[in-house]
Amino acid sequence: MGFGQVDGGRAPVRVALFALLAYASSLSLGCSGSAVTGSFPPSDTEDALDVDTTAPDTSVADGDTAGDTAADAQDASDTAPDGGDTVVGPTPDWAVVSLGDVGAVRDVFAVSASEAYAVGGPRVLRYNGSGWATWGEPGAAALHGVWAGDGVVMVVGEGGLVATRAVGADHWDLGESGVTVTLRGIYGRGAGDVWVFGDDATVLHWDGAAWTREFTLPGIALYSAWIAPDTTGHEGVYAVGSGGLVVQYQAGAWRTVQIAAGTAELHDIFGVDGTLFAVGTGATITVKTPVENWRGQTSNDPRDRDLYAIVGRSATDVVAFGEAGAVIRFNGNKWNTEQPTGPQWASADLISAAWVDDGGADRYLAVAATGGGLALDSGKWVDMATRPERGVRDFAGSAERLWAVGKGGLVLERSEQGWSSVAVATVADLNAVDVAADGTVWAVGTGGAIVRIAPDGSVTFPASGLPIELHGVAVASDRVWICGNGGTLLSAALDGSDVTLELPGTSASLRAVTVGGDGAVWIVGGVGTLLRLTAGDAVPTVVSSGVGATLNDAVATADGVLVAGDNGVIIEATAAGAVLRHEDPGLFLYGIAASGSAQFAVGWNGSILRRSGDEFAPEVSGVNGVLQAAWTDATEAIAGGREGILLERVEAP
Repeated sequence: MGFGQVDGGRAPVRVALFALLAYASSLSLGCSGSAVTGSFPPSDTEDALDVDTTAPDTSVADGDTAGDTAADAQDASDTAPDGGDTVVGPTPDWAVVSLGDVGAVRDVFAVSASEAYAVGGPRVLRYNGSGWATWGEPGAAALHGVWAGDGVVMVVGEGGLVATRAVGADHWDLGESGVTVTLRGIYGRGAGDVWVFGDDATVLHWDGAAWTREFTLPGIALYSAWIAPDTTGHEGVYAVGSGGLVVQYQAGAWRTVQIAAGTAELHDIFGVDGTLFAVGTGATITVKTPVENWRGQTSNDPRDRDLYAIVGRSATDVVAFGEAGAVIRFNGNKWNTEQPTGPQWASADLISAAWVDDGGADRYLAVAATGGGLALDSGKWVDMATRPERGVRDFAGSAERLWAVGKGGLVLERSEQGWSSVAVATVADLNAVDVAADGTVWAVGTGGAIVRIAPDGSVTFPASGLPIELHGVAVASDRVWICGNGGTLLSAALDGSDVTLELPGTSASLRAVTVGGDGAVWIVGGVGTLLRLTAGDAVPTVVSSGVGATLNDAVATADGVLVAGDNGVIIEATAAGAVLRHEDPGLFLYGIAASGSAQFAVGWNGSILRRSGDEFAPEVSGVNGVLQAAWTDATEAIAGGREGILLERVEAP
């Protein structure tokens, strides 16, 4: 436990009046430690809109408002229906993979209110100020400890595993610890002064170049560590563990000191204002003040629950966490139990905790052993998920470099070490992503957010000039195309140097844009809007879709596009026109993917449709939550859903 810190041959049309009209239209439509500032965790007022549990009615098609209302149910459906990870019905054709915790969390470390890390199983998790998501897996071994500082993150685990990753890097580097025992605790003064502890009282030190074994004593397990501020070398380094012992450096040697009953397992140690606190099994609390040696204190917990973590802002405001939702707070005089509000993790075993100074406000969080946890919000201990709460909204890229985006600034990249969240310094909801041939990543979202990630990892934010909901992005050979509410259509230079407002020829909400297999830019949206833009066109050509339902997503095919939308609509469109391939008034489709004959559409209530000939037949997803995104390369297929759930097809498409 711990805490810290060329336009392409045609002139784009710039129309100021149209910009004002589009913006005005969008306003009337529904749409989808160290001292730091901000919210930890933040309040999410938009969630007040995310409560519908019934399918939207899209039978009305009388203009942009109807189109937006139907399509924006995609945003409301992020939380409906409940139970996105519930297996239902026959054996699924798809397997569920989490983009957050894997059902186990062992340690958490907070650097600031917008940067924290946790470990559990083989996975590392990262918090970006809005929510948690996977940050890769260094290997197959289970991880037990994490520390971060000086722009690096270090983790330790079973079999002597040690791994390091720079905050801006895309992979973990495995180190050589020189031991094979399980390593459990880690704490550092900086990237070149890190201490690690584990079984057989193993003490390791990292000096920035190599690991050194400092101490070992069979039969003792060390679980957690802490280092006093303003100390150097061995001085001020503490670790607690089995037998009620603390290991520290005294009089030129490492020594064990009995600070609690020999039957107690001490699971955490923490210091503030010169006072040390340690907690463990059997409601053990032992304290060492600047003027007194270690002495036990009464938890005043009538259930005498095991305690696993302790952290605080001062010697008169410290909180211990533990078994069955135990939250016990010290006010300088006595310990008092506090009742978590939860409700999901109100009775969970709280295994590790962190605190940061959030601009003068206290921000506590505690993670649960099986994932999730609690955070202090307005004086109440409320639920905190350790996975993306609204899941993925779009995929783009290749199997070698696949990207995903979602709510709260969620950006993920997949590598040989699994999915890993990417820090982009925004908590805007990101609705769509595309990848250029040179590897540049573009994403768009709420408030006119545009994110550009260069191949070298640098992030910029081209200004859209319109603070409205942007729903789609596609990278063409000469420009980047972006669409959104109120008929908004933008194009941007590939280098992000300018963003230009274009004439779409409609005021309907535009939900997705893609470059079709015919080389044209295709745009889809409310009220069955289907547009096709070719080189030299000032305004897109209207292609009759033959439907009045909102079209939500489009993907390139060999000679055009495949489109999915409300009322179970799937349309195949080329320059010659559009053909309706599927329709079901009770179904709402939000994502579509195609690669040759491998074609999938996903949507409401865990629905997945797979193409067979000219028809689309349902597959068993195994979940009943909302699926919003799909991707396939004909070798594998994936679908993205709420609560950090990712589905992978069991067999190749």
